[in-house]
Amino acid sequence: MSNKHNQKARHRNTKNGPLNLVGPKVAQLRKKQKPVMTQEDLAGKLAVQGVLIDRSGIAKIETQRRTVIDIELVAIAKALKTVPDNLLP
Repeated sequence: MSNKHNQKARHRNTKNGPLNLVGPKVAQLRKKQKPVMTQEDLAGKLAVQGVLIDRSGIAKIETQRRTVIDIELVAIAKALKTVPDNLLP
């Protein structure tokens, strides 16, 4: 798969647009963690809080191909050591 095609695939969402607004910021803040937090790491931190989203689900959130409910948003923010408002654009 070419790099150009790969970039398109990573940012693809539904025909009607993105399914969430927080995905890009989740990815950005996850990667800014020291050490860098993997999607698997984030999934584990969410599981400790009782929120079950696997690595694939995290990837879909980050690429705006999965919705995020309020409980998940709060847990993601906590795992990323921030507040939910900081995940909004």
